[in-house]
Amino acid sequence: MNLDSDDVEVDGELPTRNLHVTARKRNDCVPFKDQSDVLDKSRQNRGLKVTTEHAYSNQNEIYDSGIHSDFIPSQSSDEVHSAETLKSLKSLTLSDEPKFEAVDDGIGSLRLSKSPDPPRDPEADKAESESIQQYLAFVEDTFNQDEDGDTRLHKFIIFLLSEPSINIIDWAPNTHVLNIKNDHGQTALHLAVITRQAAVARRLMTAGAQVDPRDCRGNTPLHIACKLGYDDIASYLLQPIQHSEIARNIEPIAYQKIPQDLDVRNYDGQTFVHVAVEEGHVHVLDLLLRNEADINARDGKSGRTVLHYAAESGNMSLLAFLIACRGIDVNALTYSRQTPVMLAKGRGHSDVVRILRDAGALYEESGESEEESMDDEPVDYKFNGNPV
Repeated sequence: MNLDSDDVEVDGELPTRNLHVTARKRNDCVPFKDQSDVLDKSRQNRGLKVTTEHAYSNQNEIYDSGIHSDFIPSQSSDEVHSAETLKSLKSLTLSDEPKFEAVDDGIGSLRLSKSPDPPRDPEADKAESESIQQYLAFVEDTFNQDEDGDTRLHKFIIFLLSEPSINIIDWAPNTHVLNIKNDHGQTALHLAVITRQAAVARRLMTAGAQVDPRDCRGNTPLHIACKLGYDDIASYLLQPIQHSEIARNIEPIAYQKIPQDLDVRNYDGQTFVHVAVEEGHVHVLDLLLRNEADINARDGKSGRTVLHYAAESGNMSLLAFLIACRGIDVNALTYSRQTPVMLAKGRGHSDVVRILRDAGALYEESGESEEESMDDEPVDYKFNGNPV
């Protein structure tokens, strides 16, 4: 880049500032035919009062200026920049009246003006305030507990008012109010299961109600469904929540593992399969096993499995179902080392003993008479009159 001191004339004097310019060769550019036009346009855009006769002495090369760099001298003597050129470049001044304003002065310089808020309607504000007050009053009246600990939601479910109950659930401010317990430890979900209102029970689940709360006996809603033989309710309680079911919720709900842990015991030490078998609900037991419940689970008090329950009760249909189940342990031991066939023999269920032996149960013949063997019943330990 060849610039001589005679090529630039500057009008006006202002305080000078350091200007670091680098001459970089641009081999990919085509030389301008009229270099004076280039400086004229530059002068108009930057407001510089600069006159020139020619811009470059070498029309075959075009250079560009870099940032924070020094002058790079050309290899030829004609391209060596003199001290006078530096002095002239440092004395470049801006015109008092620039041709245009810069759109952007650098990063962070853009300032967006905030449009003023539209004027508010006093009537609309008043109506909104009244709506808020009405909603707060609704929440307070609905979820306040009476002398038995029941809320209005509890009562609506007890009185089988399904639609009003679902409306209350839809407008619940949070999931905590759906888990309020009465004096019996029952939540709204417990009551929906007891009254067999499947739609209400499912809506409680999708609204974020806890699926496994315990009542005063340690029973979860699934325990109650299994005990009462409500396979439809049990199916809902075991079904994971779908995304389409929570679209109507006001607030997002927390994640819950569904199906829940099927080895959970109540305060009597019974899992869901024990409760179902105790009441003879084979269809509920089948549902639990299809959801991977443990068929050989032992209860917490005596260590009995569901096969022990069936053998001791003499329920032939239940026994046939259990014998046909894959993975059943016909020789499972209780805490007192009693097998199902031993319990059946002690209760005098000879048909049960025969079926268990055919299924592979170990059985030792004794020299006792049948009458003596009938007297050999298993010992039931009791605490405060209750079997343990």
